[in-house]
Amino acid sequence: MKKLRIFIQIIIGISIIAFILNKLDLDEVMAVLGKTDLTYFILAGISYLFLNLVNAFRLSYLLRKIGHNIKYINVFLSHMGG
Repeated sequence: MKKLRIFIQIIIGISIIAFILNKLDLDEVMAVLGKTDLTYFILAGISYLFLNLVNAFRLSYLLRKIGHNIKYINVFLSHMGG
């Protein structure tokens, strides 16, 4: 049952990404991405990852305080998938 749920989540995620890409002009997106400074793009990605790590830690801490003992990696993956 868990594998089916993960599979459905992946299919829905791919469908959403395909819908968004279908609505965008990919040449324009690539032109804009080509103009971006790679340093800032990488820093933004690292900041986003750090934010999600901190939020997952906070959620894990709060869940532990109310009595749910869930591994941090499971909390992080559910936070990212949510």
